[in-house]
Amino acid sequence: MESVIWALPEPELVLVAFAVSLAFSWWSYGHTKPSVNHLKSLDHLIIDKQAKKILKVDEHVYIASGYGTTTCALIEGNDGCVLVNALDSFEWAMEARSAFSFITKKPLKAIILSRFDPSFVNGLPIWLENDSPMGKRKESPRIFVHEEFPKVMNEHLALAVKQRLSVFSNMTISADGPNVPIELLRTFPSDLTVDICGLALELVHLGGLAKDEIGLWWPEQRIFFASDSIGLEIPDLFPIHGGPQRDPMQWIEGVEKVQKLEPEVLIMSHARPILVQAEIKEVLEIQQAVIRFLHDQTVRYMNKGLFPDQIVELIKLPIALGNHPIMALSQVPTSWIIRGLFNYYMGWFSGKASELNPQSPSVAKTKWIQLLGGELNVLQHAQRALAQDELEWGLELIELLHGANSTAESRAIHNSIMVQLAARPGLAAKEREFLTSLAGPTLRFAQEPTKSLIAENLTLNECHMILRSRVDPSKFPTGFNKKIRIRFTDHANLPLLSVEIRNSVVVIQDGSSEGHANKDWRPALSVELELNAWKVFCVHGTLDERYQAYYQKMVGPYQGTK
Repeated sequence: MESVIWALPEPELVLVAFAVSLAFSWWSYGHTKPSVNHLKSLDHLIIDKQAKKILKVDEHVYIASGYGTTTCALIEGNDGCVLVNALDSFEWAMEARSAFSFITKKPLKAIILSRFDPSFVNGLPIWLENDSPMGKRKESPRIFVHEEFPKVMNEHLALAVKQRLSVFSNMTISADGPNVPIELLRTFPSDLTVDICGLALELVHLGGLAKDEIGLWWPEQRIFFASDSIGLEIPDLFPIHGGPQRDPMQWIEGVEKVQKLEPEVLIMSHARPILVQAEIKEVLEIQQAVIRFLHDQTVRYMNKGLFPDQIVELIKLPIALGNHPIMALSQVPTSWIIRGLFNYYMGWFSGKASELNPQSPSVAKTKWIQLLGGELNVLQHAQRALAQDELEWGLELIELLHGANSTAESRAIHNSIMVQLAARPGLAAKEREFLTSLAGPTLRFAQEPTKSLIAENLTLNECHMILRSRVDPSKFPTGFNKKIRIRFTDHANLPLLSVEIRNSVVVIQDGSSEGHANKDWRPALSVELELNAWKVFCVHGTLDERYQAYYQKMVGPYQGTK
């Protein structure tokens, strides 16, 4: 027999059920992590680059904002301070240092460089000066960097990245390049825990935008100092201004590291600090979700046999991601990321057979101009496209008249198209910036900026890489072959070098009789000189006065380097 302890009439039962349901829904909302939070705007986090400010994060942490293209942070410890990044010029560094000196007179004990990038390191010499208004010190600050930092720095200085940056961005790069004293660097391979000025800090390897990228975690205050891998926009994983492609999965892993730490304050390189933990979680979640989505969908279509032009048309971000404020601030369009992902995994071939063995651009241009009825017709069609706001088509037409075919009128139309393209709403920041910088008929790279100071800081292998990349084959007559043996007078431990120019290629190997691949080789000339003199020659193609005679013997009438 069933017994009823307590019963309610049916209407009341419905009301109780509804109340219980409402209470459970309220509890669930407060205890369940939503997939997308509710940041409506990021305006409160955007830096006013025209206003220089020192932002106080807590009693020990201060941010220099508006001093150049990036921020830098000062952490005040018991008996000294720690600086995170050094700003992008001497001028900005001097002004920020002066501003910090009104806050503390404790000397700078350590500098942490998030990665090698001119915007982080150009101001470094200012912070190393001992007559700083921040206080005298007995020894130079230790500079903490990832072990890949010196390699990335030398690759950056040796290759064309620097010149491309000077063309495709507004960044002014010092002619001498960043002067980073190698002897002060403290490198580490992965994560590192250090005690500096009584502060227990953790250096965290992120590796997202560069192999040497690191962040700084202060567990006691739950503050994370991010590099530019984490910001208010989608990261530029495949920079068109120059530089190695970034590993998208490594970037995701770096963000996951930060997420697991659950910071309560996030300090970024290009924005004001985020002081609300929920906002930090949302920014990290959205950034990661966008990259994961673009990555996974690009790979999915790649596996279906599709190529970049097709994939770009098919992939659209979900509304929750595409309409998020982060996308409005994104530096790059999603199409660039999709194309970069395809190239990262599959290489440069886009599926068009005409790319495999194309005609020379000059021949193709001439034939297209003929097909379109001559240069005047091309010009008129481009003008019509400009007037009808068919800018992309107008750009393709007017670019046929670049180079030898360009006129003042065609250049004016080209510039008008570029300016109007850059003014379109909804463009990513770098897309707009590049369109503006590319206005003009030709690109001109800056003069090679490397100076002897940098040449002497490079490793011997890196100098040899530069020497090989500077050889101009047109300067050597057919069959030219010359062999030189070099001994370094100030480094007896270094082996003899064999330097041979053969088939317009520089071949450098062990120059000793025992180590040379050809046991019967005989050099045309043996040279003795200091190591740094050889490095300068590799980088510049010149020697100082003491070695000019050797230079003439080695090179003679054949000026084979640019």
